[in-house]
This record gives sequence, structure tokens and C-alpha cells, in this order.
Amino acid sequence: MLGRTMNSVSMARRRYNAFIPRDEPEDIVNEEWSPIPGYDRYAVSNLGRVMNVERNTLISQRLDKDGYHLCNLYLDTNKRPHTKRVHVLVAKCFVLEGNDKPQVNHDDGDKSNNESSNLEWSTPLENIAHAHATGLRDNSGIKSPKAKLSEADVRYIRQSQRSSKELAAQLGIHPVTVNNARKGHTYKDVV
Repeated sequence: MLGRTMNSVSMARRRYNAFIPRDEPEDIVNEEWSPIPGYDRYAVSNLGRVMNVERNTLISQRLDKDGYHLCNLYLDTNKRPHTKRVHVLVAKCFVLEGNDKPQVNHDDGDKSNNESSNLEWSTPLENIAHAHATGLRDNSGIKSPKAKLSEADVRYIRQSQRSSKELAAQLGIHPVTVNNARKGHTYKDVV
């Protein structure tokens, strides 16, 4: 576990739990703090907050283009910021089971919920399967970024009496694409 014994992690957590950020109310129940590996002056909480323990202040967070929370951490020897995803920091410190997997998945699908109880380590395939199962990702039929036809095109193909070759020439697609859409093998989401 990152070269530390469980006792040293427990002791460090107790030390960080003594800090309460001065710009936050003390009524947050069950918040635990843990040092961030490799960044000695920072700690992350099980609720997804990041703190500079030297200054006893919370680190501001922002959203990236995909909707994940980011924060900047600095090493003592380097003035350049290291941008880190908050949910990964929380998982590294609090979600120890399965940490041999490369990605962190949000159980409820909400990227802004970075609580440790909502995170799990997963493989890319497990992460994608979870996104499909929860409806967060649906790339089938007309929703696919590779879709050649619109919903109106599919309805037109299914109602038309013209040959697949004629329709393909008219729409600028391959006749097999027309046949698959007509028979319902593809674009199953269009009724």
C-alpha cells in the first residue's frame, strides 16, 4: 500500500483530522482527512475536499471539459502546478480495495459526487459497462457519433418502396446500410 504500513496511515489520518479548514463550518459530520501520497503539504477528505495543511485552507476546485473536479497541487521543489482529478485523489487515499485497476468509477454516475463511498476502482471495460447500464452512455443507433443516418432518414427508408440501391445513392450511403436500417438490424431505437 504505497510503501506505508497501516499504522503510519492511521497515524497520519489522525494528525490531519485535527485540522479543520478555517473557512468552513465545523458541522460536516464524519469527514476524515488523509495525506496525499507524493504531496506532503496536502490532504484530501473522504468527502472530496482538498486542503493545504500548512496553511489550513481548502484548495479551490474547477471542472474540466468532461465534468470532473480538478485541483492544482504543488511540489516543494517545483513551482509548476500538477493538475489532479479529485476523485482519483480520494480513491487513492480511501478506496483501497481494487486499487490495482487503472480507473475510478462513480457508482451513482454523478461526477460531482467525489465521496469515497461513491467511488470504486474499475477497468476501462467495467467503467464503460457501468455507464451503459446506468444510462450515462448510450451510443446506439442515431445517438452514435458514427451514425450515418438521422431519425428522419431511417423512417424514410423504412416507409419507402424504392430499392436499397436507389435509396443508398440518394442518401450517399452504402446499400448494406440501407438494408440493415430497413430490416431493423441497426437503428433499433427508431420506431
